Amino acid sequence: ILIPTFAFLFSVAGIQGWLSRQWHLCRAFYKAICFLLAVLTIGCGLFGVSTERIYGHDEATVLSIAAAFRHGQPLYPRAEAPVEYALLYGPVTFLVYLPPMFAGVERLGAYQLWVLIALAGTYAFVYFALRPKFGTFVALGNTALLAVFVSRFAGSEWGIKGDIWILFFAALGLWAYMSLSNWATAVVLAISGAILVDLKATLLVIALLPCILLWQRERRAHLPAFLGVCFIPIFALLPFALPGISLAGYAEQLRDASHDGFSKSILNTNLYFLLFMFLPSLGLLWMALNENLDATRSWLRRRAWYLIAFGIAALVATLTGAKNGAGPYHCMALAIPLLLVNTELWNTASLGRTKAVLLRPRSGAPLWALGGSMLVIAISALIQVAGGSMHYFPRSAPAPMPSVERDLIAIMKQYPTTTLQMGYSDTYHYYLTFMRPVLQMHGYPLFIDPDARNEADLIGKPLSPAVLGAMDRCEISIWIIPRGGEPFSMEAPYFVNRNV
Repeated sequence: ILIPTFAFLFSVAGIQGWLSRQWHLCRAFYKAICFLLAVLTIGCGLFGVSTERIYGHDEATVLSIAAAFRHGQPLYPRAEAPVEYALLYGPVTFLVYLPPMFAGVERLGAYQLWVLIALAGTYAFVYFALRPKFGTFVALGNTALLAVFVSRFAGSEWGIKGDIWILFFAALGLWAYMSLSNWATAVVLAISGAILVDLKATLLVIALLPCILLWQRERRAHLPAFLGVCFIPIFALLPFALPGISLAGYAEQLRDASHDGFSKSILNTNLYFLLFMFLPSLGLLWMALNENLDATRSWLRRRAWYLIAFGIAALVATLTGAKNGAGPYHCMALAIPLLLVNTELWNTASLGRTKAVLLRPRSGAPLWALGGSMLVIAISALIQVAGGSMHYFPRSAPAPMPSVERDLIAIMKQYPTTTLQMGYSDTYHYYLTFMRPVLQMHGYPLFIDPDARNEADLIGKPLSPAVLGAMDRCEISIWIIPRGGEPFSMEAPYFVNRNV
């Protein structure tokens, strides 16, 4: 509905003449909108910081595991261990939250602020990567486009887990390729690529994409690019040299995750989101073919290997994101490599003639239509997520997070030497357990996590004899249960009429 509407408005007689006369005003408005959109995606997330709002239970699990590791527990306990809390996330997902913990930070709002700082850093890397070569107009436009994608999954990108850090280190790689010398670029790409793989194992192809670009830069860049590729897996293994991070334990999580089935509905949603992401690229390709056919063909030949690898990465993201319990936010990792495609297509189409190209109906109409539509979509998505954080969610929640934190601190003071563990009651009160990382931050051991149990339940993996034995021996002295529901009566999220 939006795209044809904006296309029609642009094609109305006289509108091009008005835009031409007011071009300086249009450029100023464009820059202001791009900057404001990026700021809004960060500013709206601050509501979660002020209310200590957590957007999903996996965030609580990530912080709990990171804090448990901080106090000496393993990151990936083996199947025979008397605990169950491991997730299939890569080790860096947990390690990136250790700096605030080592600084003694215990408020969950501070970790949400840590995530928003990473989001601001991502925007900065994208902008400063593209501006020197392509100009402010292109750099701001791509930063705003990334903000549109972020707004679509704001709850995930604001989340205290690995999603935003994937964008951050992918943007770091883009900045390195655009700004540094061959050897410096290779070093940064090897490090950032290894971190991407250690955030999510399926990101290997995305980690290699900048190395392909470096290889194509010039003949002297071949050796640095080759060594960058070689050192990505070597650096990716370094976290497993740390005490408490077991490569075998991580492999067990990946093996268990491979047993998850595929969801046709999630696959369809992933394809829909991919189309949403690719629309600007298709519009720019249309513009480039219309404006400069020979140069566009030359660009397609020059970037053939990069585009093929990007297609493989898109296929991997779509399929792995279609497994039960996943979703289209897995495709967000494609955003940064896609921005470079958009930038080079625009550069091929415009050849410095920004005003002339944008005001030509055949070429400019698709971009005006897409730009206006995505702006509306981004603002509505931000209103939905931020509005829910400010109004709907706090009113519908059983209790505000700060009061839950005060309860937990009072209980810890009352039982300073007792083994405490957060349990759960019914589904409605499960939200109250999202404060469970507070226990691990104060040094209480992590025994069993409901999120990890959900994932194990999905593949039919029962509690291990070691965990059941620990329960029989009452190794947890006191279970903290949210008031108002029957203990351990929460429904399993992946099954109907079945408890976790």
